[in-house]
Amino acid sequence: MLRLYFVSFILFSLLACSGEDTLSTAPVEQPPKPAVSITLPDDFSANENSLVALTGSARGQTTELTYAWSLTPALDIAHDDTTMAAASFTAPQTTVPVDYIASLTVTDGLGNAATDSVMITIQPVNTLPTPVIVANQHANYASLQFPAGSAIVLDGTSSFDTDAVDINNPITEWRWSQTAGSDITQGKSLDGEILRLTAPIADPGESMTFSLTVTDGEGGQNTAQVTIAVVAASDTLPTVYAGENVTVTSGENILLLGQADTVNPDAMPLSYRWLNDSQLAPSIVSENTLATYAVAPSVTESSTATFTLQVTDALGNKVEDSLDVKVVPQVLSRLNDTGVILHSDGSAQVNSQALVAQYPNQDADNGRDAIAKNGNQPKAGEGDKGFDFTKLDLYGDELPDNATTWRCVRDNVTGLIWEVKQASAGLGFYQHSFSWYQQENNGGIDGALNGAASNCNLAQCNTTDYVLAVNNAGVCGFYDWRLPSHNELVSILHLGKTTAPLIDSNYFPFATSGLTAPVWYWTSEPSADGVSNDESQNAWVVDFATGNDNFINKGSAAHIRLVRAGR
Repeated sequence: MLRLYFVSFILFSLLACSGEDTLSTAPVEQPPKPAVSITLPDDFSANENSLVALTGSARGQTTELTYAWSLTPALDIAHDDTTMAAASFTAPQTTVPVDYIASLTVTDGLGNAATDSVMITIQPVNTLPTPVIVANQHANYASLQFPAGSAIVLDGTSSFDTDAVDINNPITEWRWSQTAGSDITQGKSLDGEILRLTAPIADPGESMTFSLTVTDGEGGQNTAQVTIAVVAASDTLPTVYAGENVTVTSGENILLLGQADTVNPDAMPLSYRWLNDSQLAPSIVSENTLATYAVAPSVTESSTATFTLQVTDALGNKVEDSLDVKVVPQVLSRLNDTGVILHSDGSAQVNSQALVAQYPNQDADNGRDAIAKNGNQPKAGEGDKGFDFTKLDLYGDELPDNATTWRCVRDNVTGLIWEVKQASAGLGFYQHSFSWYQQENNGGIDGALNGAASNCNLAQCNTTDYVLAVNNAGVCGFYDWRLPSHNELVSILHLGKTTAPLIDSNYFPFATSGLTAPVWYWTSEPSADGVSNDESQNAWVVDFATGNDNFINKGSAAHIRLVRAGR
């Protein structure tokens, strides 16, 4: 029994062990295998502005696979063939590292799909800015050569940055410094696009070096330098300016208003010489004077005269500058000049050529009067300054200039014929005065038929009756006399005279003789000043004692000088 029990125990034990082995070796349930699997590279980095390749591989239930990429944040992806995984995108510009998630979704022919992602870090890459220094250029000197005392302008505005963060402001900071030579930057601003300095006045000359450091929007810096040569004071040329190019008429004054200076006191005094460098032969009044003039020669077609101003300092340094003067032929003008041939110093008329430089381009330098003064104004008759008059007899025929009796005067410039006042107490007596009366073009009111202060030998002393009387008499054989306009009457004023009468009395006697200033002469024009109830109460007059014009009441007394068109 004992043996049997022992055998039974062994069998039970073996069976128990056998049961444990059966439980431990039972199969483990595995997760289902994905229908589509994707393999992507590890996370990686790429530089800004570079072309980034997107790669990967996949397996599905079919060999037909479709690939679709996306980026977060979103960017454009180049993926022409969606049956392949290969795609690309351009890394954006950035100033700090930026992470992008690239996701690939793959779909097989049965519609099974899977997605996987990779992180791509875009790294900033800064191209350093390029500093550019441009120096100003002085005439008569080599590039980067500066005369003593001259302006030195170093300009960095052309500096640039090829990968600018802000294309409108590629450079954020400019910083200048002087690295060689005598320091001339004291008290000057060294920040900014432009550095402005002054070359020292000293002997000997020397070289100076300046550097410019520029900073871009990403903090990148780059430096450039320039070396200049400062000329010794003893070798620095005087400055010279001959003047602007001008156009003048034959016979007018050509103003030669040169300018010259030197920064070196030891180079004083300066000497000057004007030269005529053209085929024309204008006469220079004083060729060794800085400011002078020449008379424009007579030409038949537009021609050019060139004048050169030479300046030499006491050390023998010489420099020159030129100007061109276009001389044009005289044009037949229907306008009189003023009669002024004197210059003004601001308070009075004086006959001083020095004022040509101090107060250039005055009336005395241009026009018929200046041409006549220089002896180049042709005339059909005679007359003071630029005026050109011819005396006419009772029948309107021309008289010689020395005639002592004449009734009318023809203005050969304007073509107008003027009445001449008479010494006898008949028609045209110089002392007669009239009120203004005009039934047409009168500003709304005729005027006065017989002003209280008027004085004449007609029944009614007014402008209209006087015009009728002169036309009825056929003065100088003409029957179309009229009151002059304001401009017509002013055209015979001689403003070059300093005492009354301000008219050429050799042709227009008795204009103010024995009369108290102002000596008003009527025009045909009513005045807009002094309107009452939309009616012009006044008319324009010209004073031949002072040259002034004004308006007076139509009932006032004034003198008359009639005019007619020429023939």
